[in-house]
Amino acid sequence: VYAKGRYTALNFMVGPYFSFPVNKLTIDFRAMGGLVLAKTPQFRVDLEDQQAATFYQNSSSAAAFGFQLGAGLRYAVYKGLAIKLNGDFFYSRPDFTISNENRVVNAGRLVTEYKQPILGWLVNVGIAYQFE
Repeated sequence: VYAKGRYTALNFMVGPYFSFPVNKLTIDFRAMGGLVLAKTPQFRVDLEDQQAATFYQNSSSAAAFGFQLGAGLRYAVYKGLAIKLNGDFFYSRPDFTISNENRVVNAGRLVTEYKQPILGWLVNVGIAYQFE
């Protein structure tokens, strides 16, 4: 099995972002939702026990709703300069329709639809400059 391309997801999200300052510490919350454009790679499958038994599972694209929830902490270490710690969760569930080419054998599992969640956790640490 060979893959041509990659799984990709492009997100366009909007939503509120709240910041609550408490002395030198600022607590941030965000909730965003919007459009997710996802794409699968093309797969080439070569069966070695038969002649001319190469078939393809074509690349597919799907659009879906996605959301991201996050929280963070900013600690001011100097005027306008802060250390940040953020955590976010992302979720979407696109429904891909998969087409196959040259599939003349019934070897393996025939995939014509792919509806798996795309999710992820993101944690980052950084330095922030706050304009006043």
